[in-house]
Amino acid sequence: GGWGFAWGNGPAWDCVLAYLPYYVYLYRGKTEMIKESATAFMNYLRYLRTRVDENGLLCIGLGDWCHVGGIEPKAPLILTDSVMALDISTKMAEMFAAVNMKEEEDFARSEAARYKAAIRENLIDKTALIAAGECQTSQAMCLYYKVFEDKERDRAFEQLLSMVHAFDDHIDLGVLGGRVIFHVLTEFGYGDLAFKMITRDDYPSYGNWLKRGATTLWESFFPEKTESMNHHFWGDISAWFIKCIAGIRLNPHIHNVNELEIHPTFISELESASAYHIAPLGKICVSWERAEGDILLTVKLPDGMDAEIVLDDGYCIAERRADKGVYRIKQAL
Repeated sequence: GGWGFAWGNGPAWDCVLAYLPYYVYLYRGKTEMIKESATAFMNYLRYLRTRVDENGLLCIGLGDWCHVGGIEPKAPLILTDSVMALDISTKMAEMFAAVNMKEEEDFARSEAARYKAAIRENLIDKTALIAAGECQTSQAMCLYYKVFEDKERDRAFEQLLSMVHAFDDHIDLGVLGGRVIFHVLTEFGYGDLAFKMITRDDYPSYGNWLKRGATTLWESFFPEKTESMNHHFWGDISAWFIKCIAGIRLNPHIHNVNELEIHPTFISELESASAYHIAPLGKICVSWERAEGDILLTVKLPDGMDAEIVLDDGYCIAERRADKGVYRIKQAL
């Protein structure tokens, strides 16, 4: 099909090598794919090292593909490639740890550290805390993949927020930014803004697709035309609905598939939300609804699952009906 290492691919597409076994491990607790893929992991990490430039950065393949409006990506390829290589290395390190491959784990962690250092040295304005490209994708990716240090994150997020507001709270990014920006906004307490960006019916937005008759995810955000009308790669919003609105976050600490964090976001425009996930131990059901000024959160878990409820600042559990899995949540005045 013309895809390969002469054109296309690159870390943003090659990441499937790590992502498939990683998420099978994260959500199912299975390590067979990790063991089967361990040699390929090491080969790929070594291959990437042959492609870095003098600063230790990567610039190969595809970047922030299908930018809104069909324009060239605003995020530099050298940034998106290098950040994705950081994430691939990090995930491979976690998988090596899961199967007690210490030497390989150490190598993968050293590669991740090397990419992070190179990105911070060459592609981050440490005074303004702005990533190269000065755009939604660059800033959101560097927040999501932990390029910014903890002490920098609040100011770096303020820069992202300014970039979103500069486009009247519309998305201005490609698919790599699209898969992380809503999670980042929610992490910093702006779930309502993420919901607005997704559901508004003016261009560009998912809501605009619906307004124009879409019944599937399209490939591109164009004001009048579109290409493929059944394309999956803008589909991370379904994960955002489940993880951020309903709050089902399975295996939050990576190494125990029977642990669960429930961290819902009570979107102001919604009266209720519900979601489920079938974990190895059984079905997890979480729902919430507004009732008499409070919020009723209902949680149903399979036997043997450990769960922690986490609430955003300004909310607290006022009443527990543990026998029914119902929690009355109040918002601080």
